[in-house]
Amino acid sequence: MRLAYRPSDPAFKAILDPRQLLRWVFIGRLCLASAIFVAAIFSWTDAYASKTLIASLAFALSAVMTVVSAAWVEIYRRPIGATFLYLQAVFDLLLVTAVVHLTNGSTSPFAALYILVIATASLLVPTGGGLLVAALGIVLYFTDAVIFLRSPIGVPAVWVQLGVIAVVSLGIRYLSAGLRQSGEGKDQLVAALEQTRLHAEDILRNIRSGVVTVDVKGRLLYANPMAEHLLGVDLVDHTGEPILERIAGVAPESIEAVVVTHEHGDHIKGVESAARK
Repeated sequence: MRLAYRPSDPAFKAILDPRQLLRWVFIGRLCLASAIFVAAIFSWTDAYASKTLIASLAFALSAVMTVVSAAWVEIYRRPIGATFLYLQAVFDLLLVTAVVHLTNGSTSPFAALYILVIATASLLVPTGGGLLVAALGIVLYFTDAVIFLRSPIGVPAVWVQLGVIAVVSLGIRYLSAGLRQSGEGKDQLVAALEQTRLHAEDILRNIRSGVVTVDVKGRLLYANPMAEHLLGVDLVDHTGEPILERIAGVAPESIEAVVVTHEHGDHIKGVESAARK
């Protein structure tokens, strides 16, 4: 008997893998900061000196933050704790706020990046933390648009943006919670199957009967130590390889039974065969 299972979908696990998500966060952060910095250098005149300064600071801080964070995650392979994840989310919110500030605030097309940051944070930070990140994003956007850029508080664009961020954030919170629960359920199932497999292998390894399992193409799937001892044939090292001819040399009757079962669908409950060592 052999128990086999298929692990969680790699693509699904990649979505929930913090290190994989953080790599994309680092890349996106540098791309955004670099784009604004290039725009400041080549497009804005001396009249926009303050904007150029902000863009330069954003680029420099983004580069430093990304290098340090990437070293922590990829080079030193340190544990990724909640504090580290919250720092990443807060920094990205500040970076997006700076970009929105530089591109006309309430009419900025980059305001949608708040949603991207909130979505990523909802998958990374502990459960419920995504709402905190969303609330901070709303506060930062409102503060920049109304207080620093002095947009009239009654301007519809400001409230439309705030409403979109709030509604989408709630939707993302719901979806991320579902993804987390689904991932945890799959992990628990995989763990249970693994435990069952190990238990079954332990039983088969210690029984006094030889057990050999092959697939429909005659490739070896499993053989316990007793099977090797009784047949006098090295089996375990040939797992995944065609094995019927090798066994046929020492126990031809057993192979005939396997062939009959495969070709005719006849279920043979038992067959006696003397091993020819």
